Amino acid sequence: MNKEQAHEAMLRDLILQESLDQWLDRVVLAAEKTILLLEGSSGMRTNQLRNVINVANESHSVPVVVNFIRYQLGRMPQGKPWQYNGFGLQVVRDIERTLRDVADKAVKEAFHQAASAALTLDETDRAGMVQQVHRQMVPLYLGYLGRAFAFVDKTGNWAHLRQAISEASGRKGG
Repeated sequence: MNKEQAHEAMLRDLILQESLDQWLDRVVLAAEKTILLLEGSSGMRTNQLRNVINVANESHSVPVVVNFIRYQLGRMPQGKPWQYNGFGLQVVRDIERTLRDVADKAVKEAFHQAASAALTLDETDRAGMVQQVHRQMVPLYLGYLGRAFAFVDKTGNWAHLRQAISEASGRKGG
């Protein structure tokens, strides 16, 4: 890779990261909404969420993380907290759908910014970028999920979390 190509790759990565950063509020909101499904359950433990976060950080693979969550859903009696109120299945939906949608939108924005910076990206680049951003978002989402759970688990203040979600949803338009 010559100097010009390295500069272009670095600029592309910077544009992509800036675009991703603009979408993180939506990822946090998805995680917090999903945590609300656990209200009334006394079975989930922080270490169960930490285990999933560790899998995401170690594997960097969306299917591996989803597979691990499905495994948690199937374990007895340990799977009960994951099954409670559809929590585990919603986490899977968030990872497979919501995060994929956010990744696609972030990359679309990055493409517009790249065009403004006179960078050329083709559809092959775009598909790879969506996959890369999607992989990056999974451990972030799971971390936000774990933090939201730690808050309600230690404080019991579900009403505060619901209020914060309501306010954030109002600012983002849903």
